[in-house]
Amino acid sequence: MTIRYSLRTLVLFLPFALVYYPCVALGGLLILFGIAPLAFLASGSLENATDRTVWVTPVGTVGPQGDRHLLPLYRPSWPMFIKAQQGHFRVEPGETFEFVYDMDDINFSELVIEDENGGMGQIVVNPTPTTPQYIVPAQTDYVLDNQTALKPVPAKVAAAARGGTWNGQLWWMYAVCVPLALFELLRQLYLASRRK
Repeated sequence: MTIRYSLRTLVLFLPFALVYYPCVALGGLLILFGIAPLAFLASGSLENATDRTVWVTPVGTVGPQGDRHLLPLYRPSWPMFIKAQQGHFRVEPGETFEFVYDMDDINFSELVIEDENGGMGQIVVNPTPTTPQYIVPAQTDYVLDNQTALKPVPAKVAAAARGGTWNGQLWWMYAVCVPLALFELLRQLYLASRRK
């Protein structure tokens, strides 16, 4: 009876263990080594001094060929985890959008601004983002007012700004590990109730 019960427990538990424990180990490593980007964090802001709502997306440039990508944004306060939302931030009149980004391997180059009608313009933060690489721009705080002349948005910058505003890589970890952790908790509670 004991051997059969142990074998059945092993058969039921083994597939779970092969998925759950590597996720726990990966989570620990991400927390342990996820601190490294803190050395490369920089900040910026955009104050909306207009009378209209705008949506802001910080864009960066990668490599000497000038590929455009969303800036990897982090929470502006401790703990500084990477944010799930990476673009299309709503900024009401009189509000200031503050952001913290990882400047390692990317240059902050544009602030893409959209209005209620879907019109798009940009503030060029760094006119030569491919040289020098991976430095903080001279100016990172901007004010958008009714006098600000936004420049047209090139196709590759617009594609980066509209490409994906949510960090999908972050959600797979939650989608897999949270249900597995709940399963393990319920399993432990069940085993504890059977021992009584």
